Amino acid sequence: MPATSAAPGKKSDWAEYMNDAGRKYYHNKATNVTQWEKPNELKTQAELAASSCLWKEYQTDAGKKYYYHTETKATVWDEPAEHKAIREAKAAEADRSAREKEASPSPRRSPSPEPAYASRDRLDRDRGERASSRDRDSVRDRASSRDRDRAPLAGDRERDRERASSRDRDRERASSRDRDDDEKRPADSTTENFRALLESAGVSSTWTFDMTMHACQEDPRWKTLRTQGERKLALLDYQAAKRRAEREEKAKKDSRARDSFIAMLREQAPSLKWEYGWRKASAYFEGDRRLDLVPEKDRDDIFEEFYEVWNTEQKETTRTSRRDNIRKLRTKLDDDRHMTMMTRWKKFCDRYKDESSFRDLEPNDRLEVFEEFIRSAEKRDDETRRTTADANRKASRKNRLLFRALLAEKYDAGEFSLKTRYKDVYSQVRNDLRYTNMVSPDQVGSLPAELYVDFLDEMEEKFEKDKKRVKDIIKERKFELTRQTTLDQLSDAVGSSSRYQTVHQFHRKAILEDLIAAMKEKEVKEERRKEKDEERQQKKNIQKFLDLLEDYRKITKKLQPSTPWWEVRESISRQSNFDRITDEVERERLFAEYKSRLFKDSEAEIEKRKKEKKAKKEKKEKKEKSKDDKAKRHSTSAKRDAEDELESKAKRARVESAETSD
Repeated sequence: MPATSAAPGKKSDWAEYMNDAGRKYYHNKATNVTQWEKPNELKTQAELAASSCLWKEYQTDAGKKYYYHTETKATVWDEPAEHKAIREAKAAEADRSAREKEASPSPRRSPSPEPAYASRDRLDRDRGERASSRDRDSVRDRASSRDRDRAPLAGDRERDRERASSRDRDRERASSRDRDDDEKRPADSTTENFRALLESAGVSSTWTFDMTMHACQEDPRWKTLRTQGERKLALLDYQAAKRRAEREEKAKKDSRARDSFIAMLREQAPSLKWEYGWRKASAYFEGDRRLDLVPEKDRDDIFEEFYEVWNTEQKETTRTSRRDNIRKLRTKLDDDRHMTMMTRWKKFCDRYKDESSFRDLEPNDRLEVFEEFIRSAEKRDDETRRTTADANRKASRKNRLLFRALLAEKYDAGEFSLKTRYKDVYSQVRNDLRYTNMVSPDQVGSLPAELYVDFLDEMEEKFEKDKKRVKDIIKERKFELTRQTTLDQLSDAVGSSSRYQTVHQFHRKAILEDLIAAMKEKEVKEERRKEKDEERQQKKNIQKFLDLLEDYRKITKKLQPSTPWWEVRESISRQSNFDRITDEVERERLFAEYKSRLFKDSEAEIEKRKKEKKAKKEKKEKKEKSKDDKAKRHSTSAKRDAEDELESKAKRARVESAETSD
């Protein structure tokens, strides 16, 4: 249900609602923000005072309450007066609200639905996150309290510095929170009059309410606030503002004292021996009034912090001076014409030893500048060489193009053909400027002879294209090309074609000659093919005839070296393969060769079997001999072992008899 603002007469954009679980949440209709925490605009005077109170209430694991001051880090068991006054004011306000609620009719629940972005899941998640955050803050505050109660170890400056910085941050957050609360808290004339009373009465930030009441109750302005709760809240606000002003004034004073102390250190910084620390360095500042402005416990920390800053400044000054000297020396080297990439280190040192920029540098820095200059000089030289090489390559490319144009002119003029050798072309172009540029010392890339070969390859490719074009025209015109065809006849037959006009003039005769030569070569190849076919057929016929003789031998088994031809002829003359050989003399010759090869092979087979039988016999004899030798060696070894054993027994017997006689 919507709630009213804490400031009467002022309309707030915040409204209070309740979800299905009975938990309150707040929605801002202007910014469309939904949250669980109650905004300051809807808080009462007691709630605003509680939010600005530096005392926080916690419980131990056993359930006992204790109170922690977020600024001073103090922890007490007894409830502070400030916290107690706020608690009582909140209780009084709660009672008054309860009485007003009982007197007024119960409000009707707002039918407005809960916004989509404030759904139950999201609100529960936020509630869990805030609970976890409160738990973490509680654990951290308890740990801080335990750390504070422990006595710090001697020399543990780092932990003290961290605690001091933490206190400063807490003070800043508290001051910022108080300023925000003051800005948001409604102010009226009665509150201002009461604050003016407290100011005129000299109420300090440490007075209790009883002390304030005894000092101010006689003044009529004391009754401008009607209840004691309102007066206590006004007193708490006044004391919080006064403490904040005192803290700010103290911070300014400490800052001025710190700046004066640092200025004092800076004056003596060059003569200080930093490695001895503040204990011995403090002797340099005896009698200086600025020394007393800073508490003794903070002097050592400020001294160390200043030393770190001063040391960093000195290092930066040294680095800046080094960079300036390096830059000056490098500029002089670049402007010195006597310094090149071939200059040696000794000459560099002798030449610049009187220069201030050289003397002020360390030896390693001088060497680094020299090496960087040499590398830069080498890089410039490489760049010059590269530029010159690029220019030579461009000029060489131009010379090659001009020389190819010269070759094209000579070729189109018919001064040389595809079969002309380079030495013949050389005599024609050696006096031309386009050739002399190609053989100059600065020329790079392909030589004239190589370009000539490339040109011939290109013309050869063009010649083949023209030749194909002419052959297509001949085929279309159905012109019969013979060995006696002349160039005029060819021109008359195909000259009317537009494609023939694109054929190079000096290619036409060569194309005709090539076509006639190709036709002759084709005829020769055809004749050779026929001869090879006849030769293959003859070999096939001979093989068939020999197969016929082989079949006769296997069937009859009568073929002997003395068998005459006429006897065999009568038996095979009726076979089809007999007529494959038409010449009778050739048949008889083949029969004689067949008999000679047949019986020669038989003799060779017999001889081979004899050799195999002999080798097998020798192998068997060798194996038997090896067995006999092995048995003999074994017998000899056994005999030797028996003799050794007998000798050993005899020796043992002699020893035993000698022992017996003794």
